[in-house]
Amino acid sequence: MVYRPIYVPERPLRYSSKGDQFVGSFLLGLQDSVRPTDAQELGSPVRIRFGGDADSITPDSVVLRVTNSQMERVRVFASSALDSLRVVIVPAFDPRGVAVWLPIQPALAFEQTPRRIQGFGVEGATLVIGTRGVQSRDSFPVLLSINRGSLEANQIFVRSGGGIVKLRSAGLGAATVSARAPGWLPVQATITYGWPLIFLTAALLGGALGGAVAAVQGRRRSRSTVIRSVARGILVGLVVCVVYFGIGINLLQFQVDVRFFNEIAVFAFAALAAMFGIPALSALSKRGGRG
Repeated sequence: MVYRPIYVPERPLRYSSKGDQFVGSFLLGLQDSVRPTDAQELGSPVRIRFGGDADSITPDSVVLRVTNSQMERVRVFASSALDSLRVVIVPAFDPRGVAVWLPIQPALAFEQTPRRIQGFGVEGATLVIGTRGVQSRDSFPVLLSINRGSLEANQIFVRSGGGIVKLRSAGLGAATVSARAPGWLPVQATITYGWPLIFLTAALLGGALGGAVAAVQGRRRSRSTVIRSVARGILVGLVVCVVYFGIGINLLQFQVDVRFFNEIAVFAFAALAAMFGIPALSALSKRGGRG
């Protein structure tokens, strides 16, 4: 056989989080084995098609007209691949084709990361860091960083099932979370912190309900008393919820363990605070009355 296809991998296939797939490319040409240094125009162009394990290859075929010099770029896309990917190059003069293996660059990936959560520290998210391109049996350390908000840990160990870290929001706007490890392609994810409207609505409704219940249970049930009790309940409930979900301090007189934002939990916190008050503030008011 005088002619044979030659290929030059440009770089390993790399994972793209946008398309959730590996993307790579290689250069393809036709070599004249008799005169490997001379560029000769072919009397009849040679069409080359592709097969193998890739999801798609662009273009699906190339036409080569000059030996030893013409190189065409071919892009390869694969949604799942381990270690390397098989691509079959099939020239028109050899239906059996030639199999080549393109290397895979192992990559880190965020699994199902939320795009938006409530800001000002009232809501958090659980981030799962997985792997792509290789099946790792042993755990390895992954370094994490974020430009806005806070992470439960700056380093976790990722195993075959992935690793988990918890995030808490801060302020408003976009936050970028990064994960990196030696020998692995790093990954980033963007989470937007929005206004905590759901949080505020739940806190206000819970405080209003708790204040109304406290007024009904009291001795004086006049309209003005109910209004003052509801207003006080809204204020107390909002303060308790902001302090707990924002900085993690519990102002109630009983123990609770709700680590991250939950609409029902916010509503219940506000209602209980409005009904029973804040023990610390109650103690201060009693001391002030005695003095």
